[in-house]
Amino acid sequence: MEYGLTLMAVDPPEPFLDMVRFADESAYDFMWVCDSSLHDRYVYCYLTLLATNSKNLLFGPNCTHPHTRHPAMNFNALCTLYKLSGGRTVMNLGAGDRPVMELGFKMARSFPTSWWTNSRFPALRTIASSGSTRSRPSASPISSCSPSVKTDTRRRGGSHKKSSPNCINEKPFENPPGGPTILRLADMAWGARRAVVDCAGTKPGEQVLIVTDSMFDERVVEVFAAIAAEAGAVVTMTTMTPAKIPGEPPPRTVAAAMKEADIILELTSQFIGSSDARVQACKNGARHLILVEMSPYLLRRGGPFEADFDKLKPIAEDLQDRFTKANTVHLTTRAGTDITASLEGRTGRHHAGLAREPGVLAAPPDVEAGIGPPEGTMNGLLVIDGLIELLGLGVITEPFEVEVKDGRCVRIEGKGDGRRHATALKNTLDSLDDPNAFVIAEIAIGLNPYADYCQEALECEAVLGSAHIGVGDNRGYGGTNASKGHFDLVMRDATASLDGEVILENGDLTTTSIRALMG
Repeated sequence: MEYGLTLMAVDPPEPFLDMVRFADESAYDFMWVCDSSLHDRYVYCYLTLLATNSKNLLFGPNCTHPHTRHPAMNFNALCTLYKLSGGRTVMNLGAGDRPVMELGFKMARSFPTSWWTNSRFPALRTIASSGSTRSRPSASPISSCSPSVKTDTRRRGGSHKKSSPNCINEKPFENPPGGPTILRLADMAWGARRAVVDCAGTKPGEQVLIVTDSMFDERVVEVFAAIAAEAGAVVTMTTMTPAKIPGEPPPRTVAAAMKEADIILELTSQFIGSSDARVQACKNGARHLILVEMSPYLLRRGGPFEADFDKLKPIAEDLQDRFTKANTVHLTTRAGTDITASLEGRTGRHHAGLAREPGVLAAPPDVEAGIGPPEGTMNGLLVIDGLIELLGLGVITEPFEVEVKDGRCVRIEGKGDGRRHATALKNTLDSLDDPNAFVIAEIAIGLNPYADYCQEALECEAVLGSAHIGVGDNRGYGGTNASKGHFDLVMRDATASLDGEVILENGDLTTTSIRALMG
């Protein structure tokens, strides 16, 4: 059985090339790009990208038609692609539908392949007679379709779906430009399996509770539920009203269900992992995965879930021990951060992306190590140039400052775009009517070499060499400060010292070469 994909060229070139490379390296045999003149990007430009960035796929337009271009121009393009790809092109010809009619033409009449291969087009005769260079004796580089002909579009997994040769979009999911394609769904399943099976260690018969809310992407929830069920778990889903701020506790009914679960998958639009409900569930033996704002982008191949969490775990544990043994921490960044804090009497903590033992909390793909400094001990200046997590403001383009005195944020201000972020943070904290919301809750450094700076909270705070400061509730970090919220502020290219010993310098870990470890 052979498998093929049909894509509409709605994505920008880079995401399209990611799909091409993935399909070329996987079990797919064909890739077709729709020739939809006014709806998509130009088909032959994208087929050229496909030809020059693949080695195995048969490909071509699916389908082109005789009205929108002179036949010789189609054949010229086909000849060029044929040479560029080493003979992997297939021309699919159809009668046309909406794209043709929108140009003022009628659908073409039925026509035989020989109509295209007469002596008027000797270049096409050469292509038609030579066949494909792939070892498929039955594959012809030219095929024709009429309105009455039906062909199979075959999809991975052995299912078949009848589709019109006139290129009506009949993907498994109907989406606007940039929405999930079949390859994105494959990525989502891969990333979800990394989280559910590899990170949480889900076993047959375990009780998996998916906690989500009405603002979260239900397609992501469905993928995670399917992967958990595939692992043999008993899956229960509960949907709640979205939390208004990060750290807000879930409703009592959800908290009660969390206590009965073996594994909790927090697939929410707002962070609840620092709440007392999560702390009590873990004390009851639940393994909790914080998957807040989990998106198809976060689940992508080549992204942060590519990290070898088992290799990173001993590094994170070593740093946790160093934080526990240290009495002081000093953090600086290239942007101007310069703060110090006491660590006496506090225990370090880490996330390695793994929650395979009872009571463990993880937030894959986040890998980090840090500590909750004693209340009232941090002093200095924070220059935030990465991200304020979960406020929906995007990546910071101009930094802003947070002055810290005796463990509290006493001044928050910035200029340009930094002013927008500073104002949003200050207004949010003020709106809580909670003085404890301004208390420093944690300090941590990111350890995931596959993570990159972006607006996704779980990836941005995990970037190797980044640092983040948490403000608000710190009960989940060994502290006593109860607050209505918890907010993480990410900084780039950090330098961190424990009792004067440098453990991180300008974004490079000095204790272990993680980049060398990860190859």
